[in-house]
Amino acid sequence: MIEWTHETFNPTSGCTKTESRCCTNCYAETTSETYKNRNWDDWKYGFQFTERPERLDNPRDIPGAKYIFTGSMSDLFHEACDREYIFDVFDVLDEVDQHCYQLLTKRSERLKDLGQYLPWGDHIWAGVSVGTPSDKDKIEDLRECGADVKWISAEPLVDSLGDVDLTGIDWMVIGGESGALNRIEEIELEWVEDLIQQCRDQGTTPFVKQLGEIWAEKNDSEHQHGANIFEWPPNLQVREMPMIYPDQPELDTLPGIEHV
Repeated sequence: MIEWTHETFNPTSGCTKTESRCCTNCYAETTSETYKNRNWDDWKYGFQFTERPERLDNPRDIPGAKYIFTGSMSDLFHEACDREYIFDVFDVLDEVDQHCYQLLTKRSERLKDLGQYLPWGDHIWAGVSVGTPSDKDKIEDLRECGADVKWISAEPLVDSLGDVDLTGIDWMVIGGESGALNRIEEIELEWVEDLIQQCRDQGTTPFVKQLGEIWAEKNDSEHQHGANIFEWPPNLQVREMPMIYPDQPELDTLPGIEHV
């Protein structure tokens, strides 16, 4: 379960790691390789980047009005993804507009370059992954991509981000790393506090997803990834969704989420 969304949609599968430390222990790679040999069609290509046009109509089959994380196991803006295929995906997102699509990429330059030509609606959110200070330059690309709604995934947060310019950024998700305890990096709660405060000061909606597997181990958490919000210090118990598209049909509620 991903606490900030209802469903996932992966019109591509597989990826290639970037130089960011956030990619070191990629959960999508681990999962893809684990299931590759189980004869399941969804995983038959392993972690090799692949366009999956047979999945394009998946959002049409999702009932109600849902938050849909688009690209949970891949990256639509991967350099191997054909430009025309990206437009095909956006045609579906634009047409099936009862849902809210939460796109996320590590390839912010391509997002910026193609973004000016894409049919962004306020139900299609553009996001970039920023888990270390060296990732912060992606935020400027995000600001220039043309999307109406912009967000940052600071997960896995593996270092203090320091001061972050959140001008024009609507939402920030914050989370610690999951994976093998001897490989992943530990989150510092001060980093989370600092980002929550920066969000408050700059008008960005914060969402703390989890405190990570090392925190969970050290604190005997009942949740493997440290995602039980009631176990956290009270000042970190923050899970809010921005309500920023008044013409959108009301989305199905996420449990325990505050809309601001």
